[in-house]
Amino acid sequence: VFILLVSLLLVIAVMQQRKFLMGEGVRQKDIHEKIVGESNLSTLRKSVYVDLLVYRILRREFFHPSIGQAHKRVRPASFHFHIYLGLCMSEFVVELIEIPPFCYTTVMFCLPLTLPLMELEGFPLVVAFTIISWAMLVVLLAICSHLFHIFEQMLPENHPTLQNPIPMEYELVGTRGSQRPQFYNNPMRSSKNFLRVGLCGTGAPTKHESLFFFWRNGPAVLGSLIQLMLFGQACYIAIVLRVAIVERELFMHYKYFVLLQVLPLVGSWLFLWPKVLFYFTIVTSVNQMKNEENIEQTVGMIEHRQYLKYEILIQELKTHALIFDIASMDPNDHATWMRKCIEQYTTEMSTEFVEQCDQAFRRYDTSGNDQIDRLEMKCCLVAQGKSEQEADTICDNWFNPDVFRECDEGELTLQEFQALSVTLEELRIKGPDDDAITKWLNAVLDVSGDGTVSTDEFIHTLPDVCRHANLDLEGLHELFFCIAGETQEDRIVDEVEVSKFTSWLLKFAASRDGSDDAEEGSHGH
Repeated sequence: VFILLVSLLLVIAVMQQRKFLMGEGVRQKDIHEKIVGESNLSTLRKSVYVDLLVYRILRREFFHPSIGQAHKRVRPASFHFHIYLGLCMSEFVVELIEIPPFCYTTVMFCLPLTLPLMELEGFPLVVAFTIISWAMLVVLLAICSHLFHIFEQMLPENHPTLQNPIPMEYELVGTRGSQRPQFYNNPMRSSKNFLRVGLCGTGAPTKHESLFFFWRNGPAVLGSLIQLMLFGQACYIAIVLRVAIVERELFMHYKYFVLLQVLPLVGSWLFLWPKVLFYFTIVTSVNQMKNEENIEQTVGMIEHRQYLKYEILIQELKTHALIFDIASMDPNDHATWMRKCIEQYTTEMSTEFVEQCDQAFRRYDTSGNDQIDRLEMKCCLVAQGKSEQEADTICDNWFNPDVFRECDEGELTLQEFQALSVTLEELRIKGPDDDAITKWLNAVLDVSGDGTVSTDEFIHTLPDVCRHANLDLEGLHELFFCIAGETQEDRIVDEVEVSKFTSWLLKFAASRDGSDDAEEGSHGH
């Protein structure tokens, strides 16, 4: 039974995290326009809009606190609030699942009190089960009510409600003054009583901690009580099912009371448990109770996602910068570059690498003329472990008559194939050439000559890069938002300086390379 309830709790957590994600992708202004623009708005739809507005208020307060400074690691451009809340909620669910010894101790302590219940038979037993079911509902309702009171205190006094989704005095921008959470207006509390300080964990709580009955220990006490309720419901359901199997005729005779036993359980899991999970996560994870460990974990997850997302873009920029540099060479410099590549291939590359490349070339040179065309090259790359998309990208980039100049018919000679193999290996191993990328980007991106590049200019100037990196207009807006270091999360950044774009990408690549080296070193030790 406990496993079943835990499974239900996990489903509820997933649904709540989807609500967080839904609130991340909207803007307050858009929600306001929908509420004002839609006539005959249903109560359910209005409730969804109000929840989204409340989420945006909590999110804004998290990034731009009304009192004090913002967390140095928390910035709209590089931090996803919904991921952070999801981690906090997942952590709370895990704590609920891991039943501590005090729950078993409490149950053992209560067993003597249940001896009269065990002696009941017939109708009194059915009534007792009904009373216990409703008593647990009342306790859970009291917990939910207390959490809701704290949650309300964390919103502005004039926050959106179902009755008034957009208050007249409510401002969509800004968190100062009347827009700050209500609890900031509460008086400071303190105590010198030894017993209370021991119970509450402090004699000088913050205004946020003062919202809980036990101040600093309040979240832990509430969490333990919620944990006990989950364990208690599991025990209750198990006992009732056991008795119902033995006394089947009794329960069939009093069907009305059986319904009264089931209703509180169903109601609690349909309405109260989702609210408890949501409110507890919010009131213990934002404002003055930010979870530092989960903040760091969120930042690490986002940085890793950004690296995976922009790694292809950086690789494409490195490739195109090198191609631009090679294509710009005069015949003498180009010949020198080719000789250097061939020399590296024969003297610096490993024997295994050379043998693999030579075998691949001979295998896919179907005409036997020591030349390989685009289709043969793609088959060769796929056979070496490249994906279809990677092989197409390499062929698109390097089958360029300005780069390999010996053949004009879209084919590579054996020496050109060897030079390409060395070049691709160097691009894979080495970091970006800062000077080459800067020179190339300044040459191709600064179309207007004003030192800036817009998202439209980027897409039209570098369509191949965008296509190979799966970067559309929305993705460019997100990238430009990160580069600009914007703090107003509702703003769309459509233009950045070319120099800033270049330096951000190079620093991003360098920081990731450094962290990867550090991880490899730690694994080695």
